[in-house]
Amino acid sequence: MTGMRVAYAMLVLLFLTAAVLRTLCLKETLKVREKFKATELLRSYPVALRESVTVFKRLPRSLAFLVLAATMSAFGFSAIHPFMPVYAIRELSVSEMLWGLVLTTIPITTIAFSIPAGKLIDKVGRKRPLLIAASFFALSAYLFVLGGLLILISSLALIGAGSVMSQASFSSLMADLTPMEDRGKVNAFFNFATSTAVAFGSFAGGFLYEHVSPRSPFYLAMLLGVASLIIMTLLIEEPKARER
Repeated sequence: MTGMRVAYAMLVLLFLTAAVLRTLCLKETLKVREKFKATELLRSYPVALRESVTVFKRLPRSLAFLVLAATMSAFGFSAIHPFMPVYAIRELSVSEMLWGLVLTTIPITTIAFSIPAGKLIDKVGRKRPLLIAASFFALSAYLFVLGGLLILISSLALIGAGSVMSQASFSSLMADLTPMEDRGKVNAFFNFATSTAVAFGSFAGGFLYEHVSPRSPFYLAMLLGVASLIIMTLLIEEPKARER
């Protein structure tokens, strides 16, 4: 209990430090911007939502499919994320302490792949790492249900490697497809869509785990990973000229 409280206190201090650094050091990239008024927040919400959706009509079709694929992946991962420790402990007989140690596979893999993934994205483009990441997510969900310590570690390693490649390549490709003046609207809709998918994904995962089988949320995540892989393969094209 004491250790967790210390960890949360450190987390608060780090977030506050980040907030101070962003306030003092970041510079705005847009030269023209409207003044924000808190009183207009509720009244402007329907307009902002409509603009965030309609902006896709004048942007490349690949961008809409990119957001769709990311939303599907978010739904699938949120369906299994809350139940990974439950499944590992109850179904795979992994002790609580061992699970904590095994879980460090994700940050270790993320750190190890961060710089190579960035270099790969700049060398081969944005789409291929996205396809690799989607394949990793689908395979990791399948491996997780099989059990066995080495297989479990392999599954978590795939999640870590897939996460770092997905985040870097997705943000790069979305920036390539979106003009600077529309990036706020596109990011707003993306956050809205993925947050909604995460909420419903968690609900779907809980329902399947409780009423169908403990393995069913992982199979759902695997199927959605494959579906997003197909969408990215067939319907997303990298732009010949990148937006600035």
